[in-house]
Amino acid sequence: MSDWYNRLFAATFPGERKLPFELNLRSVKIGTRNQIGGLGVTPFQSAMITRRDPASPTGLRWMRKIFCYSGDTEWTDALFEVARGADLFIAECYMFEKVIRAHLSLSTLREKLPAIGANRVILTHLSDDMLSRAPAVEFEMATDGKVIAI
Repeated sequence: MSDWYNRLFAATFPGERKLPFELNLRSVKIGTRNQIGGLGVTPFQSAMITRRDPASPTGLRWMRKIFCYSGDTEWTDALFEVARGADLFIAECYMFEKVIRAHLSLSTLREKLPAIGANRVILTHLSDDMLSRAPAVEFEMATDGKVIAI
């Protein structure tokens, strides 16, 4: 797996020779709890299969404090289980109201989040549609360089 990553890194960042931090890659199986760095981590299937990209995107649920990242996805009921009661749920939220294939909208999240009951929600993967309506968004929104304490 590290050879694959090194080739991808070289293609994505030509001229760069190494990351400014150590990176340890591990292969994990969907639905299986893994111990990584002293934390329990469970990957789950999200829902963004497209004609151009038949990859299997995943989200992650980290256990010490419960941290859930939706991954890049449209709504999937798997989010009820993996994000339920999370201390922090970072949710992809591409559109404000319009529901489109392969992405979440704020209108969908507003409907579903009460049943999830996450303590804190941060929205990420924000389109211009979302960013232009930031004053009307009641949830915290991710920004470049944002540091999050949980």
